[in-house]
Amino acid sequence: MYYLLRCGYFDEALTLLSDHQQSLRRDDWSFPGAFKAYLSSAERRLPKALKDQLYNDFNSHVRNNVNVDQFKYALYKIVGRLELGRKSLKVAATTEDWIWLQLSLVREVRDDSPQEQYDLGDLARLVAKYGSEKFDSGGTRPFAWFNLLLFTAQFEKVSPNMTSLSGTNMVAGRRISVFETRFAYRCRPLRYCPLLLWPAPSPFTGGRHRPLYVSPAPLDPAERCSDDGRDRG
Repeated sequence: MYYLLRCGYFDEALTLLSDHQQSLRRDDWSFPGAFKAYLSSAERRLPKALKDQLYNDFNSHVRNNVNVDQFKYALYKIVGRLELGRKSLKVAATTEDWIWLQLSLVREVRDDSPQEQYDLGDLARLVAKYGSEKFDSGGTRPFAWFNLLLFTAQFEKVSPNMTSLSGTNMVAGRRISVFETRFAYRCRPLRYCPLLLWPAPSPFTGGRHRPLYVSPAPLDPAERCSDDGRDRG
């Protein structure tokens, strides 16, 4: 069930649960209803009564059980948003699994109790606190940190990060340059804006400084933008 949920196969996960519901232990009787309600909610929220019952069952036989199935623990945690102070899971050891877990737990609605509040801003601050070294200490996965910044809406940090990485490898640099350009186009704040600027001479810019200006929309035939950002008739 965990891997079906992790991969986005929600209907299949629900079918699997329904097919094996009779095999569940009595202690887990509240989970099927909570799981169905979780998948039925557009915001992945549980009614208070269901959440309270799931929380009681979690506390009674999951939370402090040293022999608990870790996938079971993960499902309880995700469905009920339980133990938000604990940000990791044994079954979510990779960076990709970790960020998926965090994004499954964050909520932007601030109508929960203080101990249940965990939004994207909180996650962004957590990622910034850890820093890139925690997720790519050897510098061999440059896009790992880039993705984390994107997923946590830290767009202002994306371009400087990718520019600094582009000089480490010619092939990777070209890919990063193209990717960064496309990203800048998507995030442009003005009609003509120097979103990207190589900080030093680069083989990708002919060995000289060269700002890149990106237009947010197709220009009229009478409008053209030169490399220095000036309109030409």
